[in-house]
Amino acid sequence: MNKSVSVTLAMILVAMPGASMAAKKPAKPSAKPKAVKPAAVPNKGAGAQQIRALEGPLLTTAFNNGGAQIKFSNLRQSLAWNDDGAGEGSHFILVDVDAANVRKQNITFDLRGRAAADDGKQMEGEGTFWADDMLPASHAKGTIAFPVQDGFAVTKLIMKFGYDLGDPIRAFIPKDFQWNDFGNVAPLGSPASNGLASITMNVDPSVKIPSDWELSEGNKYILLSGRITSLFSKVHPIELNSVKLTSKDGQSFDPYGFISGHDGDVNPNGSRAFKFGFQVPQDVEPGDITIMLGYCTPAPIKFTF
Repeated sequence: MNKSVSVTLAMILVAMPGASMAAKKPAKPSAKPKAVKPAAVPNKGAGAQQIRALEGPLLTTAFNNGGAQIKFSNLRQSLAWNDDGAGEGSHFILVDVDAANVRKQNITFDLRGRAAADDGKQMEGEGTFWADDMLPASHAKGTIAFPVQDGFAVTKLIMKFGYDLGDPIRAFIPKDFQWNDFGNVAPLGSPASNGLASITMNVDPSVKIPSDWELSEGNKYILLSGRITSLFSKVHPIELNSVKLTSKDGQSFDPYGFISGHDGDVNPNGSRAFKFGFQVPQDVEPGDITIMLGYCTPAPIKFTF
């Protein structure tokens, strides 16, 4: 009798240019692995030689190479994955995978691949997905995260298999595919998120000014209050590490001071209130505020006035 096995597991590995994508059988993890942020640099030498591969549109093809049948869905982009930020100048392309064992014996499903462009260039960082000891006719489901450098025109995902599981896949992204917005830029009063934390804040004249603050002649305060919500899967410190106000004419200002909520541990889906303020010349018109978080490698969160 066949048993149905559903395994969800994804992680990000770093591959040096020219390295083989064949895999040795990894040790079965006891917990969800943490993504490793790869260097998102185009592999200029990749793609020069075309190899035999199953080809087809990514989201409408059931790829069957005799070892497994693989279907992909829910293609999107994200600034974070698996509790790790992609880092400045990079992001992840995520796609859900449903793999079925079409052989008559157990298999280890090991799929790894790279994002590629029409000119043959590939990103160096790999996305991987594997499931150990799959029974015949069983399924493994999860998500693959491909690291991509901002501005890299991804048109296909090229994936190979370990354990002699069959021909590789060359899956094409529809030319008219509409990518989702990252969501890390919003007007004040609306939430913005970088995938690791969500922040909502607004100008708040009711914030009590600390007694040791001194307002210089010709200056004014811009006071703000807000709330930050953790999107991490476990308790994690979140720090408002770098905050910058940029005026409409391009001047940059650091906070005059934080009043509360600058740093501290936050539970998963928990939140913390914060208050801080700027002291700027009277004639300054604020344009936007950019926030970088500490203790992680996230993309910035930006609010516009």
